[in-house]
Amino acid sequence: MMSKILSLPREIVVDIVSRLPISSLLQIKLVCKSWRQLLQDPHLPSLHFSRLKTTMSSDPCLILHSRNCAHNELYFLDMCSLVKEDDGHPNENKLKKLVVPPTILKFVVLGSCRGILCFANLSQRAAIYLYNPLLAELKEIPKTICGPSYNMGFGFHQETKEYKLVTIVAVVDRDSLRFRTARSSGSALSVITLTAQNGTRPNEPTSWRRLGLVPYHFVVHQAHQVLVSGRLHWTAFRRTRGPNKHVVVSFDLSDEVVREVPMPPICSCERNCRCKLELMVAGARLGIVEYDVGGEIKIWVMMDYGAEESWANEINIDGVDINRDGDETIPSDTIGSARRSRTYFHETSDFRVLWVMRNGEVLLEYKRRGLICYDPRNRTWRDVLPQGGGLFVNGFNAFVHDGSFSEIDC
Repeated sequence: MMSKILSLPREIVVDIVSRLPISSLLQIKLVCKSWRQLLQDPHLPSLHFSRLKTTMSSDPCLILHSRNCAHNELYFLDMCSLVKEDDGHPNENKLKKLVVPPTILKFVVLGSCRGILCFANLSQRAAIYLYNPLLAELKEIPKTICGPSYNMGFGFHQETKEYKLVTIVAVVDRDSLRFRTARSSGSALSVITLTAQNGTRPNEPTSWRRLGLVPYHFVVHQAHQVLVSGRLHWTAFRRTRGPNKHVVVSFDLSDEVVREVPMPPICSCERNCRCKLELMVAGARLGIVEYDVGGEIKIWVMMDYGAEESWANEINIDGVDINRDGDETIPSDTIGSARRSRTYFHETSDFRVLWVMRNGEVLLEYKRRGLICYDPRNRTWRDVLPQGGGLFVNGFNAFVHDGSFSEIDC
């Protein structure tokens, strides 16, 4: 059967293979030398990625970053390959441990774009790398102007074929230091352009450029930035004389201009706001997850990018859905121990929304130790990866990742 497929014209075989999920491509790679060579076709990565982004019908891949004491580990999980727990197939067997460069023991993941991870080496200040975990390919980029930064953005511009990395560093108001209150007066942005070999400006020098100050205080240690409509997005606060105001800030990868994105009608707190906002990609649209102090999670989606009136409250996860004692619909292993706690769901910091699955379920990370799904139609829960399969003693951070066999060509 395999020989018959390989006897077809190569462009047809590549077209067929490009329609498979990344987990199937990983298996094909191990079949034989001929299939391995097929996956090295230069047209396959871009074709596979374009189909993924065009259909947006498949469930995502995840990178699980485990921060063990001695060294960090990376695991790959393709949600398309998972089964429900009651099918008798433990999903922890679907985890694929990835190769981590032996010289980099501890690191923090800064972003993911087109199959490439961007991370900082914690043992070397300001050392930043690009890494394709499926190919174990590593590339170090020039050190930043202002040293390490906790807020960064990593994205790819489709038209110019350029990768861009943005650093965001808080600037302290000097006047506030006289009163021993270090207050941020804004943030300084720098950018580096990493042009692909087939880009429009292949000979452009690779160096950091300062873009100046912006009047925003970016939320520290954001789980991830979001790339939608050719722009990177972060949550931030705009400094005003009154209470700080939640805003979403975008950085256009084309003209490198910072803009505010219209907000949905959320966070009605007038002062001392304790609501938490995070960004996500919902299909190909910008989404905002609102974690309310009252124990509710709301998912907002901007149906028409840039239009304030197009925000829609697509999914609500009410605190009542978990706050019912003895509810057997709650997963027994991952969150069952909290059934008896009436304040359980009010700890919204225990949850992080990762994705809306193609079947309508919401995929969430729970306490950095397990993955769970919520069905908004039936208001039921199910385990996806209970307690991380017992592999993550110190927990993990999950990142949505588009697995790719594309080489780092910038």
